[in-house]
Amino acid sequence: TKTKTKTKTEERVPLKTLLRAPPVLACIFANFVNNWGYFILLAWMPLYFKQHLGLELAKSAQFSALPWFAMAITGVFAGVFADWLINVKRVSRTTTRKITQGIGFVGPALGLLVLTFTTTPTGALAALTFAVACTAFTQAGFLVNFAEIGPRYVGAMHGAANTFGSLGGILGTYGAGVVLEATGSWNAVLRVTAGVYLTGAAVWLCFSSGEKVFE
Repeated sequence: TKTKTKTKTEERVPLKTLLRAPPVLACIFANFVNNWGYFILLAWMPLYFKQHLGLELAKSAQFSALPWFAMAITGVFAGVFADWLINVKRVSRTTTRKITQGIGFVGPALGLLVLTFTTTPTGALAALTFAVACTAFTQAGFLVNFAEIGPRYVGAMHGAANTFGSLGGILGTYGAGVVLEATGSWNAVLRVTAGVYLTGAAVWLCFSSGEKVFE
């Protein structure tokens, strides 16, 4: 009985310990920020193009498909790029994850800020495509980082991150509507979203790690 009790205790996930570790919190916050921005791009950009630029994405296949096609291509490139940094250039995993996730947050922020200055559908499409494509670098950033910092507790960490990620998606989508209604300005929505991305980048660069934190 003692042996069984001890085994069950040892198999428990130390959730409190996990949630006190800065690298874990960095991953969780990264998922929050990623979903905040992603769902704004997904839910609000069609309306932005229609109201701000007079273009209906539903009637323009190239405009609606190009950003997401670019994202698919960039996601593959991000993985290859990260492997090249680690295996060929001998860059540490910590630095590699900071670089890839940094691009995954700073890139979209820059794209959205550029979008506030565009006045043509083509310019807006270019800025939006750049922003969406850069988000794919998260595939080689925080999304794989769980397995590096705590391979034994990947499921628990992913679960916690997905919970906060869902919250980020909800708050971001709702918050964008609140900002738009309060200001009547799409630029305000884009700047707030860019600010969230940059905050995520700062937190990630300060607290993330590519080294094993938990056995």
